[in-house]
Amino acid sequence: MCIILDANLFKDYIEKSPDMKPVWRWLEGPKRRGKLAYSPTAKFEAEVGMHRCFKKKLADLRRAGRLKQIPAAKVTETESGLPPLKSDDSHIVALAIAGKISVLVSLDQALHADFKELVEGGKVYQNATHKHLLTPDLCD
Repeated sequence: MCIILDANLFKDYIEKSPDMKPVWRWLEGPKRRGKLAYSPTAKFEAEVGMHRCFKKKLADLRRAGRLKQIPAAKVTETESGLPPLKSDDSHIVALAIAGKISVLVSLDQALHADFKELVEGGKVYQNATHKHLLTPDLCD
């Protein structure tokens, strides 16, 4: 399974906060059961650019084969067809739809509403009690 990690949790992931430890173990621990989905869109690059520590982490995840890249053109096309959203994160919703990703790691309540409404089977990981959402890797 793949997940999408919202930029509002990049720092918590890097610092392995208690709520992000299950996500870290799932992506980088000994069993490495999952992958992080992303798309090199302008919005994603801007968000990563504001979090230099996460940029290095992406390079590490790429080398370890723990990333799934969805083509930016596919995400942009999907994004252009979305209805008006409650959040300002249409790129994340489009990434989930284009990449068939059903788990979002985020604390943004408006994004949660959009994600659950528009993404088939959309579920949101917010804290360690949601670790049951982190199932074995089914990414293509």
